[in-house]
Amino acid sequence: MSAETRLFVFVSVLTITASTAVRADDIVIGLITKTETNPFFVKMKEGASEAAKAKGAKLMTAAGKFDGDNASQVTAIENMVTAGAKAILITPSDTKAIVPAIKKARAAGVLVIALDTPTDPQTATDALFATDNFKAGVLIGQYAKAVMAGKPVKIATLDLAPGVTVGKLRHDGFLQGFGSIDDFTGAINGFNDAVAAEIEVDLEIPNGDESFSHHTPRERNDRANDDSR
Repeated sequence: MSAETRLFVFVSVLTITASTAVRADDIVIGLITKTETNPFFVKMKEGASEAAKAKGAKLMTAAGKFDGDNASQVTAIENMVTAGAKAILITPSDTKAIVPAIKKARAAGVLVIALDTPTDPQTATDALFATDNFKAGVLIGQYAKAVMAGKPVKIATLDLAPGVTVGKLRHDGFLQGFGSIDDFTGAINGFNDAVAAEIEVDLEIPNGDESFSHHTPRERNDRANDDSR
């Protein structure tokens, strides 16, 4: 999702909420991301802040303490509803567990839009603005296939927590895009640095042999931001 798209989404939400008989400075919009440190979500917050300032609206922001932190996102939704938010945009960490909190917010008259990651079911929110994650996985798989040029490969995918929609869509898309795989180690869920080290050992790749690992852009960003590396 580009910076221009983020701005368009937020401005669209402001336009919808401003259609009621209230002043712009009375409009409260909430943005809840998975974490605060991932560059993807940092840019999302920057875009939302820019749009809110331009429209004279109040922006409330919150994030999970770590990827998969559903409890913090539930608390954030409750706080924003109490504060009078007209709309909440959220990148759900746990796409199933967050649904009851979203239903309560919508029942209170709050517009809820999922960003980047669809809820499960997708109909739990009023709308979804996201990359076609399955198609992205297919394209990555096709690219990997071309790069390996018919060489024997051992593949593992480093996925998000089980059941998170964006991780499953990327995973399934990659496997379809790559096609037949001679040696698929499997999916490693709940990606972190310890898992990364573990998978490197499990692959047991001799020097000079070809390998390919696949994980989502957000996971690559998390690794790049790890101060311990």
